[in-house]
Amino acid sequence: MAAKVTELLPDARRLAVSLLAGGSPARRGAGGEGVQELRKSTAAAVKRSLLALDIADLHAGYEPGRGYVHECDAAAELVEQAIEPFGEDARRRLRLGLTEAAQAVALGVLDGLEACEGSYDGDDVLSYAGEDLAEDYGHQMRNLLRETGAVL
Repeated sequence: MAAKVTELLPDARRLAVSLLAGGSPARRGAGGEGVQELRKSTAAAVKRSLLALDIADLHAGYEPGRGYVHECDAAAELVEQAIEPFGEDARRRLRLGLTEAAQAVALGVLDGLEACEGSYDGDDVLSYAGEDLAEDYGHQMRNLLRETGAVL
């Protein structure tokens, strides 16, 4: 049994790298389509995450141990927490040498932030987060893109 598992490890590693690179087993040889798909799915996931932020989680006003927290600062914290997993994903892909996939995730984050601009009505977290979400919260992704040599 152990020999069979050991025999499967190289295939499992190749499959994992293929998935992280933006491809899928069914789409091998699809070229840049897998990376574009990764960018689109990341943008959609970022948008969903941001639009799902609950105003009840906005801890503004006086906070014991912190002092007064402005609602814009509290909203910024929530937005940053929502996009952090995507930033971690991009950095992980970059560490694995999957530059195109890391760029696709970073661009997807920026696209998702842009997609949320103006899609709020005054009483949700994004109303307090700022007017230019991609500019205000995309700096880490732009830095990662510069690091990979992507043209901005």
